[in-house]
Amino acid sequence: MTDKVRKPGKKTAAVKGGNPEVYEAQRKYPRLALDEPATLVKANEEMVDVMIHDLSIDGLQIRCDRQTAGIIHPSGKFIKPGRGPLVRVRFKLQVGLEPGEVVARCRIFYLTGIGGNQFAFGLKFTGFAGNGAAEVERYIMRRIEPVEDKVRSYLGAPRSSEEISRYLRMGVSEVYEMLERLKIKGEVVTYQDGGVMRNLRLSAALTEIFDTLRQFNKRLSELEDRRDRK
Repeated sequence: MTDKVRKPGKKTAAVKGGNPEVYEAQRKYPRLALDEPATLVKANEEMVDVMIHDLSIDGLQIRCDRQTAGIIHPSGKFIKPGRGPLVRVRFKLQVGLEPGEVVARCRIFYLTGIGGNQFAFGLKFTGFAGNGAAEVERYIMRRIEPVEDKVRSYLGAPRSSEEISRYLRMGVSEVYEMLERLKIKGEVVTYQDGGVMRNLRLSAALTEIFDTLRQFNKRLSELEDRRDRK
């Protein structure tokens, strides 16, 4: 998509906030790739077109070209955490039969170059118009639940985070976040197997424990029978 801008901004330095992954890793909730168009509205009501790269319950990452980045953040200076400008972002999410529009109030947390003519802004939600918060939550949960079902099925046997990552084709950090959610729900347990941390569905773990106890009791009965025959 070609960004529509009303006036050129100042040139923005290639990197003003460091590696976006450093900031993204601090987000408390899982991120879903979106790659959908959106409109960013500045405090002075100036609007620019951007692309939403990913979305989570607490915020999103948008991407744009250098010219658009200069309009969004003309000074190009480093953005201190919690001190970035306030903006609004309008975008659509396919939750029901028809896509619903979300208008989110956000604070810009970082700006960084990501190569070529592309820049990334990290935005944290500060509020929503109407039922936007519920729309975002519904969309994310609909995307997450099928993946969690696959993980539950896969964890019928012990698996490391790396194995799960390869199976789902997801980043290890995203897998870790998902496992933490499932552990909070009481559905997954993690234990150390030598130098490897393994994850197992709780129901499978209980079955394994009961099988071990049955084998132990069987062995104990055999030893008692041998003792009685002596």
